[in-house]
Amino acid sequence: VSTQSTWASGNCTYGHYCPSGTVYPTDYPCPAGRYSDASTLTDPGGCIACPAGKACAFGTGGPDNPPISCSPGYFCPQGTADPSTYPCAVGSYSAYTTLTNQSECTTCPAGQYCSAGQTSPTGVCSPGYYCPRGSPTPTTYPCPAGRYSSYTNLTSPEECSPCILGYYCPSAASSPTACPSG
Repeated sequence: VSTQSTWASGNCTYGHYCPSGTVYPTDYPCPAGRYSDASTLTDPGGCIACPAGKACAFGTGGPDNPPISCSPGYFCPQGTADPSTYPCAVGSYSAYTTLTNQSECTTCPAGQYCSAGQTSPTGVCSPGYYCPRGSPTPTTYPCPAGRYSSYTNLTSPEECSPCILGYYCPSAASSPTACPSG
């Protein structure tokens, strides 16, 4: 009893290539980051780079296994294999699934911060801090010494309140501290 396929020649499975001597039409998938909608390939050179904005796993091709969209919060340059390989950098985000490079990610709005690979701003700035556009964390930019803020969402150091007479305010203060008597 033979365990070999009866497939000896003919069309290869989409997303695959079939060199001479191939036993099954799925033996040789196109490499990750490449795809093919042809069923007559005989070598991997016929597999083409995955289009920008898409991702192609091993064996991508044809109507049942087309290139997939990038993950939200990520971008996919040409030749991307996994949709979550290239996150939008800290300080940016995106809810879209067809981005092709970092420049298409949206800069985080002032008063908020953005971690890498996010679909929306991650959160608001912490008390004692401010967040200009593109802030990567809630505590990157402290209110300067001599100023404080108990509020969130500040966008500039000028929004931090001046310290009150008889109190002192170190950098990143969320409230003034009373000066010691004497």
